[in-house]
Amino acid sequence: MFYLLCAAVCLAVLFITIAATLLVSSGGAWLLRRYARSTPPALLCNLVFVLRLLPVVAGIFFVAGFALPSFLRFEPRSTSEDVGPRLILLSLLGAVVVWQASVRWYRIYRATSQAEKQWLDRAEKLSLSHNSAPVYAVERTKGLVAVLGVFRPKIFVAKSVLAALTPAELTAVLAHEAGHVRALDNLKQLLMKITRPPEWLRSLKSLDSSWTSASELAADEAALNQGIAVEDLASALVKVLRLGHATPAPEIAASHLVPEASCSAVGERVLHLQHLLKGEVKSAPRFHCKGITLASAALAAVLYISAINSFLPFVHDALEWLVR
Repeated sequence: MFYLLCAAVCLAVLFITIAATLLVSSGGAWLLRRYARSTPPALLCNLVFVLRLLPVVAGIFFVAGFALPSFLRFEPRSTSEDVGPRLILLSLLGAVVVWQASVRWYRIYRATSQAEKQWLDRAEKLSLSHNSAPVYAVERTKGLVAVLGVFRPKIFVAKSVLAALTPAELTAVLAHEAGHVRALDNLKQLLMKITRPPEWLRSLKSLDSSWTSASELAADEAALNQGIAVEDLASALVKVLRLGHATPAPEIAASHLVPEASCSAVGERVLHLQHLLKGEVKSAPRFHCKGITLASAALAAVLYISAINSFLPFVHDALEWLVR
């Protein structure tokens, strides 16, 4: 009974925290959309990622950091408390959240594995001096250029693309995909798909397309920072678009060179590249975001360690209200 009650309490706290934090994330999404155009892409995609993962991260943090320690410390092992309807309902809702995330992860894992197996079939590994990930030439009729996979990413380039691009343009394309690899964009994409918000939360749902656009612009900037010429990258984007790019499967963890086969999306990226070349806009270095992340994590750890013993009794009182 003790462990069953513990699991029910943790699931209930998880659901309550996620539901409450979704409101905060919705407000943050509104602010972010308002200032999106004035925010550098590298910073914007990180901010969008944080907003999208905030409810789930907060839920896990409160469960593992407060609810579980409080329950284990103050609740007697021989407890015989009856589980009230409030706790039953909230724990069931929390279980639904965990189940949905697990099902989504399995679907994405299976679809990504199947896509990798299909693309590797009769693929040819290219001997290119590229350290970020191995590069494969694949038999595809359309202009496939993508990084597939999360922990062992591979870069796939259709042979039609290899035939159409000049060596300089191919180098630019690979530098763009390497930017996705260094930024761990496939991992971020996987986590965002697993934690997809409900359909009625349109403000948060719209962040997914914002993140995709910002991550592509950030990868373009990363390629330029590696010494790639704007003309080479811009012409490569246009050529891949003209070859015709298949609509990316929504259930795979992959970063495509042209995720949306539309002239407007590619035109916006080419225009952004021209602005960067002229110095009309500036990119935010990625290490700034990493530094802020590390500093925030260290501050949160210090605050948690200093306050945990004082907060646990109050948390246990709240859990008692939840159980009854």
